[in-house]
Amino acid sequence: MAITPTQASLGHNDEFWFHNGTALTELVEVKAIGFPEPETDEIDATHLKSEGIETIPGTTDFGEFTVTMNYVAGSATDVLCEAARMAKDTRDWKIGVTDRTGTVVREYTGKGWVKRYRPDDIETNALKTATLVIRVTGAVTAVDAP
Repeated sequence: MAITPTQASLGHNDEFWFHNGTALTELVEVKAIGFPEPETDEIDATHLKSEGIETIPGTTDFGEFTVTMNYVAGSATDVLCEAARMAKDTRDWKIGVTDRTGTVVREYTGKGWVKRYRPDDIETNALKTATLVIRVTGAVTAVDAP
C-alpha cells in the first residue's frame, strides 16, 4: 500500500489584516495568529414529559484571539494597533491561511475590537514582542479561496 505524502504546511506566509479606518491593512512582523474560539450556549429545553435533560443550541460566542508580533515602537503596525485600542471601536479583520506555496487558501473574516494591545516584557537578549487581543463581535466567516 502506497503512503500518501503529507500535505501539512508551516505558518510561513500566513497573514493578519486589520482595518485602519480606511481599508484593511496587513500587520507586519506577525509571529503568531490565534483563531477565534466559537462556543455555543446550551439552552435547557427540558419539559415535564422529558425522559432526561434536553438541550438545544443557543447563540454562538466567537470569543477572542491573539496576534503576536515583533514590537517595533512607532511602526505603522504599532500605531494602528494603539490607535484601534484607544478608539474602542469595532473594526473588520481578516486571517489569511496559506498552503505550502504561499497562496492564501482560506480566509477567516469578522469584526472585533481591541481588548488589549501592549508590548510584552522586554528582556536583555530577546526580541521585543507585542500582543494584540481582538474580541470578536458577531459571526466569523471562513471562505476557501477559489
